[in-house]
Amino acid sequence: MVMDRSRSMRCNAHCVNLDTMMNQMILIALGVSLSAASVVANPGLVRMHENMDVNQDGVVTEAEFMDSWDHFFNRMDANKDQLLNRSETSAEVLKQADKDKDGRVTLSEHQQLRQTHFGNMDKDGSRTLTLAEMAGTAAGGKQAVNKLIEPDAGLVAANLHLVNLHKSMDVNLDGVVSRTEFLAYWANIFNQRDKNKDHQLSVSETGVGMMKKVDSDQNGVLTWEEEQVLRLEHWKTMDTSEDQNLTLLEILESPAAKPAAAGSTPATDDFSAQRARVAALSRLTTAPAMHQAEGFDSTNNLVAIYYEALDWQGQPTKVFAWLGMPDEYEGTVPAVVLVHGGGGTAFKNWVQEWTARGYAAISIAVEGQVDRRVGKAWEQHAWAGPKRSGIYYDSAQPLEDQWMYHAVADTILANSLIRSIDGVDASRVGVMGISWGGVITSTVIGIDDRFAFAIPTYGCGALATAENHYGNSLGSNETYRQVWDPMLRLDRAKMPSLWFSWPEDKHFPMDRFAACYGKVAGEHMVALVPKMGHGHGPGWVRPESYAFADSIVNGQGPWCVQLDAALLADTCTVTFQSTKALNTVMLVSTTDRGVSGERTWVETPATVVRNGVAWIATATLPTGSTAWFMNVKSGSLIASSDYQAVQ
Repeated sequence: MVMDRSRSMRCNAHCVNLDTMMNQMILIALGVSLSAASVVANPGLVRMHENMDVNQDGVVTEAEFMDSWDHFFNRMDANKDQLLNRSETSAEVLKQADKDKDGRVTLSEHQQLRQTHFGNMDKDGSRTLTLAEMAGTAAGGKQAVNKLIEPDAGLVAANLHLVNLHKSMDVNLDGVVSRTEFLAYWANIFNQRDKNKDHQLSVSETGVGMMKKVDSDQNGVLTWEEEQVLRLEHWKTMDTSEDQNLTLLEILESPAAKPAAAGSTPATDDFSAQRARVAALSRLTTAPAMHQAEGFDSTNNLVAIYYEALDWQGQPTKVFAWLGMPDEYEGTVPAVVLVHGGGGTAFKNWVQEWTARGYAAISIAVEGQVDRRVGKAWEQHAWAGPKRSGIYYDSAQPLEDQWMYHAVADTILANSLIRSIDGVDASRVGVMGISWGGVITSTVIGIDDRFAFAIPTYGCGALATAENHYGNSLGSNETYRQVWDPMLRLDRAKMPSLWFSWPEDKHFPMDRFAACYGKVAGEHMVALVPKMGHGHGPGWVRPESYAFADSIVNGQGPWCVQLDAALLADTCTVTFQSTKALNTVMLVSTTDRGVSGERTWVETPATVVRNGVAWIATATLPTGSTAWFMNVKSGSLIASSDYQAVQ
């Protein structure tokens, strides 16, 4: 086996579309031979074969075939009850797979149908499928879209939210959205909004406008059946060709789209100019003016403040923050800038966690909110700048109007502010961000070189190629690729960094996380804590961030780093350098494929031997493993080797 950290594992990309592909597969018995014409006429099948072929050896094994369909079943199963009902699959699939005629398809029934299809396609009995076997069998079936018309670039730039919506619905990435994919997407959104899982939506879960529009029986709640009526009306409006598929062009020409703006697509040289304007944010080194925020429970050492930030759309803005100092200290103290993630705010108790450990800290709110709720939402203040719009959905806006531009500026200004406070050692100021705050941190450290350390938690860059909803949203977003991807400037990040996450994280895949810490110029440390959970609390409750920061501001450097990692035959060996005694080592590995957060990760005891300042950990890698890393422990602290993909 050969180690390849850079190789991205497949999951959602090899899930396929039942409406298009199932109709082709039921023609298997025809045995039509492959021709160039059949391949051209069925680009979806060619793509399906390529995506199913995980190891890229030119054939699809039975295991690859079944695994691909299992992933698709799970994607279509919107309510996650391990059954496909009539709203989650097509009438054709129900007809073929529903053996007990109960109106639902179980995973077992679905697998039996797929097994039959595989056997019919496997003409030579080799238990593998060539492209000829797959495409040749279906050549006489329903043809996939032969040639998709590319929308006008200006129309795309004006409607990135619709481009991202189309990509999210297009499960099999064949360029069109089938009716089944369309309804499954909205059924999944319905279930996500159904917070109490009572199979209906209240006003608080769906909003007043939606309730008025869709609640046909006027009983104050929405069922999926009621919402489905609205979604099918939208479908009919968009499917102008009436071919039961939505192209991107059809969606962009629908009433929901905005007209193309003149000059809305940046040229390559304009991207270069935008990068230069982002880099220029590093000049925000003057401490901004600040004043105390009224109405909050401030003390002498912990104060709610507003500080002045950049103008937005011609209006001045301010940032709400909690600013704290330790209760007792002598001389000067280190400090940290804290950046929240989605659904968060400037958290007072996060500041208190750091001040209790002898740090000054400032926790900032980067979406114009304060630390006070109105209902379930954070209250917005009078000087708010932009709020985050999905996954860089505002990329078509002028650069200075985009949320990430202001979030980065707010973080740099917070650095300038806290290092100006009496009692703060300006040479020992770090930054920590959680989830979207981790994305901001990954971006900022390539711009502001004054930070002494950085702790990106969960969030990272390189997301345009992530095999989940981030990749679906950002794969065609050139502004992200050319201007905002942290990978563009991580090689300028010379400060030591801790990359803090967990292998089961569904938002930020481990291979994308590893690509980022592999790019930084400074020394990096990794902590991947199994079953840690994704949220603000897990990020600041565990001790790893504080121990890392202490090791930096005390002049030692990261307390534990990987010196070397190797896989020879089935033996993993990692050499760590640690300033603390290591008492436990575990191999963390998986035999699954796909997005790292959707795999099952297994911990296996390993051995560790000390050799001076080096600690050598070894373990036997389980047969069939697709990825691994080593975790070492010193008391309650966990440090990890770099994530390794196995090819």
